[in-house]
Amino acid sequence: MSSIIENRFFRVVAACAVAGLFHPAFALDSLPVPPSLNPGDPYHLAFVTSTTRDATSSDMSDYNDFVQATADAAGIGSSVGVDWFAIASTPSVHARDNAIVGTTTPVFLLDGTTKIADGFSDIWDGTIDFPLNLNEVLLPHDFVVWTGSLSTGFSDFPLGGELVAFGNSVVMTSAWIHFDGTPSTSSLLPLYALSSSLVVPVPSAFGLWMVGFTGLVIQQQRRRRRD
Repeated sequence: MSSIIENRFFRVVAACAVAGLFHPAFALDSLPVPPSLNPGDPYHLAFVTSTTRDATSSDMSDYNDFVQATADAAGIGSSVGVDWFAIASTPSVHARDNAIVGTTTPVFLLDGTTKIADGFSDIWDGTIDFPLNLNEVLLPHDFVVWTGSLSTGFSDFPLGGELVAFGNSVVMTSAWIHFDGTPSTSSLLPLYALSSSLVVPVPSAFGLWMVGFTGLVIQQQRRRRRD
């Protein structure tokens, strides 16, 4: 009888683990957690929108709302408690002040493994480590992007101006955010998006206890089989 109860309990525990019931409240199952980081480490995610819009507005909230709506539609925004900000500049707001990167907080693509910067100074030093070329559904993007910014994150031909700077998502030099040429502000182009600060989940005490208990149940079952 005890063996039957243990077997049933183990199946319940396994089902709960699969369902994510032992995850801490902060765990976001629809967002990747970089395997190179440790529990409690902060990080950012970034993507280039598959959606497009013009660059006629000088109000940064319009662009933040745009990238947030794109993330929301993909299930990686409001539904999981994550805010997204445009990596772009208007006449009154610099990209480096709108899309805030922590001093030593790494930035990853949405695949969760490709790091594009080690933190604030790295993302604004004129180059990134890898092209910011994945959109919100992990498809590659190789087109120009509205930015209105210099490689340092300061405004240059900002969004809403007569001429607007744009970047190139294919390259990883300064051209990722500042590329030659200024298309018409009525052209429809995507934008880069940066997440609010995320944190690698720390297992709860209850979750750790359940993992340990489950391990004991498995060990007992194996001993019985050997006996």
